[in-house]
Amino acid sequence: MLRFFAYLGAVGIVVLLSLGYAIVTDDLNPLPNPSGEASPSGEPPVDGSVEPTPTQTAAATPGDIVGTITLHAHETPSFGFEPSEVTVDSAGWYEVTFINDGSAHHDVTFDDGTNIPANGGETVSGTVYVPAEGIGFICSVPGHADLGMTGTVTVIVR
Repeated sequence: MLRFFAYLGAVGIVVLLSLGYAIVTDDLNPLPNPSGEASPSGEPPVDGSVEPTPTQTAAATPGDIVGTITLHAHETPSFGFEPSEVTVDSAGWYEVTFINDGSAHHDVTFDDGTNIPANGGETVSGTVYVPAEGIGFICSVPGHADLGMTGTVTVIVR
């Protein structure tokens, strides 16, 4: 019985030390914030959206969606996105609808790190900022990009 209480005391000390570390380092919110805003610890929002960087100086903000992009993931006759080449009229924030027509898990991961995952047969959405120079995307599931799951979004130059 004495061993049990000694073990319980040791576990309590570890918990208290961990909590104290979290308070001192201000790391009380280690999980992404489901509200879509960045958490105090700097984690990205759960929906995959990103804040514009200082080099992304377009007037658009995440609230100003300038268009939509629809992408399908397929596995037959080969792995790929449809369309794999997307053209948009301007730089800005786009609503992305990602339809996984396959049976395996796929995602669309843009060059800026925006990731929109979908299980087989699932349709999901997210937002991405398309800069004036365009942006590439892949399926980041290991091996899928090598099998052809790549693409680009190009902004029309006027």
